[in-house]
Amino acid sequence: VVVTGVADSTRYNEATRILRVTCEDNMALDGLELFLQDGTTPVASFTAEELVNGGGTVEYTLQEKDEWETLTAVARDMAGNTGDSGAIRFLLTTNFMVQFVNNVPVLVCTVVGVLALVLFLLYVLVLRRTKKKENE
Repeated sequence: VVVTGVADSTRYNEATRILRVTCEDNMALDGLELFLQDGTTPVASFTAEELVNGGGTVEYTLQEKDEWETLTAVARDMAGNTGDSGAIRFLLTTNFMVQFVNNVPVLVCTVVGVLALVLFLLYVLVLRRTKKKENE
């Protein structure tokens, strides 16, 4: 089972994204299910006929959500055996603040920069006051 269209630990600044899932079996596939988050309820199910008609590839449109999501694609063959894509964690949102907070390097640099600016301003204010007192 191969998933394309999203990569693990990646942020996407989009409202929707097309996901393609390709699966193969040496005999015959029975179906494919896509799971988001908890993995207990499929968000999409594809039949053997849909997989055959698509040449083993199906598409699903992901919708934006303001939190990280985990996707797993599980294929089942006619014998009942299953194979999965493994968990793929991604963030799909157009919300600037969600993107900003979830971009750790940028967030850390911003916090450090603001703290450095505050400390510099405090230093300048204290230095001015001490010079003012010395001049009096």
